[in-house]
Amino acid sequence: QAVSLAFLLHLLLDPASASCTRMAATLQTSWAKEVEDGRFSDVSFRVDDQIFHLARMPFALASPVFAAMLYPSDGCHWKEHEADSVVALLDTCPEAFQEMTKFVYRVGVNLTEQNVVATKVIADKYQMSELVDMCDSAMSKMLQTPDSCLLLVDSEIKLTGRAEKFGEAALECGSALLRADAVTQLDLKTVQWLLSSNLVAEEDDVWFACHRWASEAAKVTNTTCQDALRPLCPYIRFPLLSHEVLDSEVIQKGFLSPEESVRVLLHARGSVLIPGFPGCRFGFDRRSNQDRLKLTDSFSVVSLEPMKSACPEYYRQPYDVVVASPGFDHGVHAWTITCVDCGGAAIAGIVKRDDWQTAGQRPLTSWTSFSELTVGFGTQSAKFNVPLQLGMRIVITIDMQRQTFLCVCIDGRSFSGSFDYQGKIYPALVFPAWCASSKFRIAYGCHL
Repeated sequence: QAVSLAFLLHLLLDPASASCTRMAATLQTSWAKEVEDGRFSDVSFRVDDQIFHLARMPFALASPVFAAMLYPSDGCHWKEHEADSVVALLDTCPEAFQEMTKFVYRVGVNLTEQNVVATKVIADKYQMSELVDMCDSAMSKMLQTPDSCLLLVDSEIKLTGRAEKFGEAALECGSALLRADAVTQLDLKTVQWLLSSNLVAEEDDVWFACHRWASEAAKVTNTTCQDALRPLCPYIRFPLLSHEVLDSEVIQKGFLSPEESVRVLLHARGSVLIPGFPGCRFGFDRRSNQDRLKLTDSFSVVSLEPMKSACPEYYRQPYDVVVASPGFDHGVHAWTITCVDCGGAAIAGIVKRDDWQTAGQRPLTSWTSFSELTVGFGTQSAKFNVPLQLGMRIVITIDMQRQTFLCVCIDGRSFSGSFDYQGKIYPALVFPAWCASSKFRIAYGCHL
């Protein structure tokens, strides 16, 4: 019987050597049935609360570790060597063990985002190099889509408690992770990891992803969406939500308590800031290495130091850009810019995302696509210029529906005009790098 079993395994391991491919296919079908039925088993494996009745020889042939465990040699005798013994595997899950069993029986392995991580871990531990290579190949293909990236991270966190190998790769997908269908399948710890990471995304996208996750979680736990979302609230940066989402989706529907709502609104208006607030979540392209760009929320003091040296040609001299969040794509909005330290000149205006993605790479004369709306502090190169003085203050008001703007200075002067753009825009400040260090405050609302 042992010889017959070895011959059958030989046919399965090397089907090309069989004289009849039909026989090989028949044998593989028989092995698949044996995996399910265990009619000829001589060992049992216990994984969690499941028992698998299997044969020793396929495991011993596929793994030197199992060979030592399941067959005596050199006088060694383990309890696993006994007939009908139960081998407890405490280092894996049933799903991964099933795929390993298919591999050793040479039945088709089905690697998915949910089982491939654990399958590779157990394959590596039991020295099944071919199965390890199969897992690596499968994971490389899975990392091509945001949904698969999320599910791989979820599997890794469930298995190890950390997102190491797949975390960085997943974050390269940016806000596409939040729009992926797989968000609703994630474990709570995975969602918390995602929100506490350096994910590049706008807060509105974060909110809608969390809301989708909580809606599905509420169905499973038979609770309300508000209750399901509560563990995620400390990770959502509510003051950075657009005003429409904050007012109509969050506050009005009771996702925050009255006290929390007041704190968020006061912070968003720049009146009373939340201690230790982390600021903007989103940023520039992580691979572009834009060290001349800073991001702030719309209620902060921003300060930039001059560069040590600058190019002699004016239009090529480097500059720093400060972009404030959240941006606006509809409605009427106003923000106030105040000089709190008049060390050097600055230019205020608005930018779209394409402008600040390339900050510092374009000539200073084309730092914004909206050159018709620029206000200069201590410079004559803007459309509307004001003196560089301590306490000098301007208010910029944007009407996205009418596509008009109004700039009003504290000294009573004003400047108005129109623009043509459908999309999100952001308040911005530009600091020519050859100027002395400067400090300006950006605050949402009109504060003249």
